[in-house]
Amino acid sequence: MEKNRFIHYGLVLTLIASISAGILSVVNGATQKVIKENEKIAVNAARTLVLPKAVSFDEEATVKVDGLDFIPGNGDNGRPVGYVVTVSEPGYAANIDFVLGIDRRGRVTGLNIIGSQETPGLGSKILDLEWQK
Repeated sequence: MEKNRFIHYGLVLTLIASISAGILSVVNGATQKVIKENEKIAVNAARTLVLPKAVSFDEEATVKVDGLDFIPGNGDNGRPVGYVVTVSEPGYAANIDFVLGIDRRGRVTGLNIIGSQETPGLGSKILDLEWQK
């Protein structure tokens, strides 16, 4: 009698776990597209901040250098005014993701940190715009 109860509980727990996994899978599939779109919007906003003279970014004309993708930012006339690059480098707690803008002369035009999980206090100050300046 005792053995049948454990089998019953095991089957019920397996059924609950299977239903939960199925629901999580469906929700993940439904939200994955929205999450990717939001990430793309955030990166494009950061690109505009770090290369303000650019009105559009031509991902088709990406230049690869040392494993990094430099995307040209085009001005009003359609010609490149500089490049933006998205970089992910290790920090203390996790990777720090940032977008860097570089003009045609090789000068840094801006830096925008788009992701960081640094420790509160000293490490999290990198998200302050004053620190980034």
